[in-house]
Amino acid sequence: MAKKEVSTEQRVEQLKALLPEAFSEGTLNFERLASTLGMDFSAPSHESYGLQWVGKQEAQNTAKTPSTTVLHTTDGVEETPPSDKDILIEGDNLEALKILSDTHAGKVDVIYIDPPYNTGQDFVYLDNFRESPSSYLKQLDHRHHKQEQARQLEGRYHSRWLSMMYPRLSLARDLLSEKGVLFCSIDDHECHNLRHLLDEIFGSQHFVGMLIWERKRKGSHLSKQLTKKTEYIFVYAKQSKGLKLYGEPASAQETQPLVKKISNEGTLRFPKESVRTRLKDQSLAPGVYGKGNSQVELLEETSIKDGGFTEDIVLRGRFIWTQERVDLEVSRGGHFTMHTKRLQPRVLKSEASRGFKALSTLLLKEVGTNEDATEEVAERLGLPVDSHLIGYPKPLGLIETLLRAATYWKKDAVVLDFFAGTGTTGEAIWSLNQEDGGTRRFILVQWPEETGDEIYPTISSLTAARLRIVAQRYDKGDEDVERYILCTRE
Repeated sequence: MAKKEVSTEQRVEQLKALLPEAFSEGTLNFERLASTLGMDFSAPSHESYGLQWVGKQEAQNTAKTPSTTVLHTTDGVEETPPSDKDILIEGDNLEALKILSDTHAGKVDVIYIDPPYNTGQDFVYLDNFRESPSSYLKQLDHRHHKQEQARQLEGRYHSRWLSMMYPRLSLARDLLSEKGVLFCSIDDHECHNLRHLLDEIFGSQHFVGMLIWERKRKGSHLSKQLTKKTEYIFVYAKQSKGLKLYGEPASAQETQPLVKKISNEGTLRFPKESVRTRLKDQSLAPGVYGKGNSQVELLEETSIKDGGFTEDIVLRGRFIWTQERVDLEVSRGGHFTMHTKRLQPRVLKSEASRGFKALSTLLLKEVGTNEDATEEVAERLGLPVDSHLIGYPKPLGLIETLLRAATYWKKDAVVLDFFAGTGTTGEAIWSLNQEDGGTRRFILVQWPEETGDEIYPTISSLTAARLRIVAQRYDKGDEDVERYILCTRE
């Protein structure tokens, strides 16, 4: 009996059933296949699409390693953070995120972070994750030839930064609620890598957009190539479908046309008291007004007197609204205009109907600049504007804009910032709550990196001090912020 031949398609399906983890988007990934079978995969990484760097596997494993720390109050008592208060955690944000995974998984509504930009500058906030050439080359596969090693050396400028960011972003995603959103500030140094990294962790389909922020009022005159005035903010959602980001109210002065050439013909009656006009007093006989597909037909005689109509206006034309929609708008206080002899009706919606404009991808200097942020921190902490402690904070107005966009319809949101710096996110939450009566809460995490300053010996002491100093402006007190310190588990 002849042996039945198995097709290639059937073999692939059998392999999928046996080793589903070896497939990516329906395609066999040989590197994953080798990893699943515990085998080495020696094909050069540049032959497959994806973000790769020395240390990536270790970074992925780091995200899965259990935390070795616990949270202690400032009195030294081990405690689980409460869900009804603002929280400041002093310690390694990676360990903090792992602890929060036990208490806040799926409960965080918004994350804003301003991570190190990997600029190589040496200032009080760690911002240089570049490896030495010798250290980097030791991690490269020994099979690489010297020429290949030379090409790969450029990766040392990015590998440590990527390894630092990967586990933190991976854990952060798991903390987000299903409708949660992430904002991440960045500049040119790692913008391209961060986009790939976030695509991998969140899925490229959940990329919402990239905001451009005008960070300076005046650019530096030192460069002879480009005047650098902008930075970027990536926006990703846990689930992008249905996400709304508030920008501003729709203008109360903008009218919208009701006639559209591609709409079906219909008849609308506009109550006389709801229509305004700039036409002079006159009588209007039934007939066609205007030309082409945008013309309308006046079905009943009416007159104009003192900027209004003496009778209802009945028109036939290609309208985008139904009579039901017209009546609803009238009941909400909206009105219509017919300012030309073409009798083209336009609607000026009521406040209840106007809705909103989404968050703009261009955030101009009016939301605040680096200079504004420096002055804000200096004023709150009693520092000179050129203090090395200030670093490069973000302005209060910028953070308020982002958080207002994401929490406009959820004023009891939980907001996380695990690169808290000088605590701008915490103040922004208090400011928004004061603005609209919300009950948003924040979780701030900051590493207590030493500053060499007697008054503010660590970065986290700056964070705590700012919150303490501005608390009275927002009717807050020390009891409103729970302060925790990460300690090694005994």
